[in-house]
Amino acid sequence: KGQMQVLEAVNDAIQCGCNIKLYFAGRETDKDYVQRLKKYVRDNGIGSNVKFLGLVKDMNSVRKKMQFGIVGSSAEAFGRVTVEGMLGGLCMIGADEAGTSELIQDGRTGRLYQYGDIKGLSGVLQNLFENKDDCVNRLRTNGQRSAQQFAVGNCASRVLEIVRKEVNRRE
Repeated sequence: KGQMQVLEAVNDAIQCGCNIKLYFAGRETDKDYVQRLKKYVRDNGIGSNVKFLGLVKDMNSVRKKMQFGIVGSSAEAFGRVTVEGMLGGLCMIGADEAGTSELIQDGRTGRLYQYGDIKGLSGVLQNLFENKDDCVNRLRTNGQRSAQQFAVGNCASRVLEIVRKEVNRRE
């Protein structure tokens, strides 16, 4: 899901002077991978900036404390996490892959970066960190408006529209 790339990019942004806090939320299904992530945090001395929350029952309360959300996966078919983050008022950042590319319009409703480009993601983070007031607020507002088209009742018809558009593009 790209968490190590995100962690490396956050570390790079921290080393460049951005006091970014990164929170991982979710069930720890791959214990070995989570241990590698935690080892990276320890080895790089960024434990005060990175927290592992585990399974969270109420993501809305967590989102209210944050400004950004990052989806680092290269294989998000629909991007529910992206939409939920946008609806929750987060400025969403995502790998320019699969469903995420369909949901985020770079520079308008969020930010995209090339999957695997750690320096590129770090640059996005640094830019947003340095321009919180102007850029982030605009992206949050636009992202929230855009995600509302996926609200209950609109979601199925919007997904069908995207699928038809993609099928027509490939024909």
